[in-house]
Amino acid sequence: MIRGRYLSSMDDLGAVLALRRQVFDLGADESDRMAVYALAMDQAGEPAGAGRLYIDGDDHFRMDLVGVLPEKRRQGLGDLILRMLLQRALDLNAPAIVIDAPRELHPFFARYGFAAEGASAMRATPSSIDACGGCGGKCCPR
Repeated sequence: MIRGRYLSSMDDLGAVLALRRQVFDLGADESDRMAVYALAMDQAGEPAGAGRLYIDGDDHFRMDLVGVLPEKRRQGLGDLILRMLLQRALDLNAPAIVIDAPRELHPFFARYGFAAEGASAMRATPSSIDACGGCGGKCCPR
């Protein structure tokens, strides 16, 4: 069974940062100081994907660096990360969540209520968010 865990900037982010380096070839940055993270573990309990949510300099809730190790994709880990971060954003009363995503990933994020705003930006509002987007309603009560 895959599992997820929330982390904050006060927790040990070693697994999140290691995944970020493997998936995106990026290290820590300034936004890590005040972020909430979703860490997904594969069926063996090993960290396999992560993403973060934070308030950026324009006071927007921003979701980014959502990624899963290439060999662990298509197992529902990305879905779990998205649902966890969207639920946390709703819990924090986010007026909207912004994410930058390449065009080819827009259909994936659209399942969760994100709509395109330009070439790469997408936005979701509480009324458009579908935290059950990937499970077809099987994982969330409606």
